Amino acid sequence: MKTITKSRIRYVGSGNYVTGGKKREMLEAHLATCVGVAIWDKEAKVGGVIHLLLPKPTGLSKPLNPIAYATTGMPLFIQALYKAGASRNSMEACIAGGALVGPVNSLDLDLDIGGRTAEIVQTILGEEGIPVAKSETGGCICCRLSFDLDTFESSILPMIDQPFPAEENFKKPSPDEIADTIHLVRPIPQVALKIARMTNEGDYDMGEIAREIKQDQIISARIITLSNSAFIGLRKKVDSIDRALVVLGEKLLLQMVLSASLDLYFSDAIQGYSLCKGGLFNHAMGTAMVAEKLAEYTNRASPGVAYTAGLLHDIGKIVLDQYISAAFPFFYRRTQIDRVEICEAENEK
Repeated sequence: MKTITKSRIRYVGSGNYVTGGKKREMLEAHLATCVGVAIWDKEAKVGGVIHLLLPKPTGLSKPLNPIAYATTGMPLFIQALYKAGASRNSMEACIAGGALVGPVNSLDLDLDIGGRTAEIVQTILGEEGIPVAKSETGGCICCRLSFDLDTFESSILPMIDQPFPAEENFKKPSPDEIADTIHLVRPIPQVALKIARMTNEGDYDMGEIAREIKQDQIISARIITLSNSAFIGLRKKVDSIDRALVVLGEKLLLQMVLSASLDLYFSDAIQGYSLCKGGLFNHAMGTAMVAEKLAEYTNRASPGVAYTAGLLHDIGKIVLDQYISAAFPFFYRRTQIDRVEICEAENEK
């Protein structure tokens, strides 16, 4: 791995972007609620980073700095890369940031600036046909997006100062202690807030809300648990998210999601890789979609049940990740980013 000195680092400030060809220079953006996007074309040897502040301009007048907004800045950034020689068919992207940084107040929850900005970025990249090679968005932790114009490699690192404790000072949790904290595990903030925002706006479609719910393991698990509780009183077990959504009905379902978003407001922001749309999120979503398609192809199981099983198959990682986050922030990130075997990472702690 090449050594990078500080003299080679070029910081991309908020509301700006930098593009360039191959050279010994590292582009960096420090992100909280802001969203950073790196886009590159390795064949054309062109790349760059944009640092976005907000999802879209407010008001009808032309914004003073269109680069600061996702809706206006992203098209300008992409066009600059095209002019520099990048090709639509060979570009890739990396997205970071969009966190919900504490102390959180009700206005932060209502605006959900980071979540909305990241969502617009994803939509624009999809419309342009630019695949996302790496993504860690949301959560409650600031991060640093780095892009090397020499190697055209990107990286996302959490900006946390909390040191890891000495091994002898950390008491490993027992299975019973972990089980007792399952009800305290929280969903990805930006997923819960988006659903709450959709319902508060009044003009929503339950199909769209269902699609958002099916992206979060914790909300999905709670919905299935409630559907099988004595409170609902069904004789037949509910084993899929789709069935649970029907059983609970619109009113009870929305109450659960709003409760999840309020939990974020009345509690201190916690650390944990499971709280952002990073590797654990992408792995769960990918497994769920593959399981659903295999069920449709083989006709061996209900696609809805298969999707639910795929989504929830590693929910224990989320519980443990959040349980030990105070001592070992972003614990499971090592297994996703550094490709360390799960058993090896767990035995280290």
